[in-house]
Amino acid sequence: MLLLAAAVLSLGLVLIFSQPLPERVEFSGILVGDQYFAPEIGALAPPFSLPSLSDGEMVDLLSLRGAPIVINFWATWCPPCEAEMPELAQFSRDHPSVRLLSINVGESPAQVNDWLKDRNLELEVLMDLNSDVSAAYRLRGQPTSFVLNSDGVVVWTIYGPTTLNQLQIIIEPLL
Repeated sequence: MLLLAAAVLSLGLVLIFSQPLPERVEFSGILVGDQYFAPEIGALAPPFSLPSLSDGEMVDLLSLRGAPIVINFWATWCPPCEAEMPELAQFSRDHPSVRLLSINVGESPAQVNDWLKDRNLELEVLMDLNSDVSAAYRLRGQPTSFVLNSDGVVVWTIYGPTTLNQLQIIIEPLL
C-alpha cells in the first residue's frame, strides 16, 4: 500500500514538473505588437478608456502620457477607500501636474455622486461599470493604486490605502 502511494505521488510530481511554465504574456499581461502591457512594475500599464463621472466624456489612458499618473481603484462600500479619499483629494490639489484617476469599480454613477457629495470630496472619478478595467489590472482588493511614470510604465503599486505623504515620496522622483 505504501509502495502504491509513493508511486502515485511520484507520477503526480513528474506530471506537475514536466509542464512548461506559462509565458509571461499569457500569465499577467498582453502583447500588442512589440509592446507588453501588464499591471506590474516595469511594464506599460494596461490601456483603457473609461467615462468620467462628471461629464461622461471618455478618458483614454494612452492619451495622458507625458506626465506621471496615479490610478486608484476604489468603491463606496470599502472603509479603507473612504479613509484614503481625503488624502487623494489633497494630493490632487497639491500636485496639479500629476493626473490622479480615481476609478470606481462596479457602482452606479448616482451612488458614487451621492457618496462623494456626502463627504464633500472633489476628485476626477472614472466609472468602471462592468469591472473590465479592474480585471485587466488584476486587482487583489480595494483600494489599490498604480503609479505610472510619464511614459506610462508602472513604477509603483500600493495595495491598501495610501496617504498624502506616501504619494508625495513616490511621485517626487518622477517630476
